Amino acid sequence: GGFTGSLDVDGDFNAANDLLVTNLSNARVGINIDAPTRTLDVVAPTGNCVIAARSTLGDPRLYMECSGVNAAQISYQRNDASLVFGNNPSNVERMSLRGNGCLLIGDLTYDVAQQNTAKLIINGNTAGNGNTQQGELLLHNGATGVGDGYGLGQISFSGDSFAGIVGKIRGFATGDFVDGSSTPGRLIFETTPSGSTSS
Repeated sequence: GGFTGSLDVDGDFNAANDLLVTNLSNARVGINIDAPTRTLDVVAPTGNCVIAARSTLGDPRLYMECSGVNAAQISYQRNDASLVFGNNPSNVERMSLRGNGCLLIGDLTYDVAQQNTAKLIINGNTAGNGNTQQGELLLHNGATGVGDGYGLGQISFSGDSFAGIVGKIRGFATGDFVDGSSTPGRLIFETTPSGSTSS
């Protein structure tokens, strides 16, 4: 049979053999699971578990809140088919995966449309005190006791089926490297000399 109207249950609730379960003691809800272990616990009976957020007129969003304050949001923007991670309620974009496959980290004001061939853009902005923040990419060696000759980071270049690396830019620590300091290291550029078939 059918049911119309509202339903008020004072206690645990189980519908259709664990299809929908509520646990009053820990305020958890389960779908297709009899003992949910998270606030919302969803188990797919077969195949992949898919949770959908649908919007008819606006952009679908997922809000995250802490102590009554909306702290962050993830949204899908239909105008450019991008997935955006940002602050809420200020709605300041911090990172987005654009519809053209570009990952943008930083300020939304940057005109991505003019850089549609780049796949990674790190964009600084101008702070309120007037100091310009440059876009920065940090490659870090997290090993303890980094010393002379340790690799700190590497950018490699390849093509086609990833059969080999055709060029590298590598950073190394020098003998006077001190943890927590800004002591410069060395950069090594590895390329194929003109007219040669090997580096």
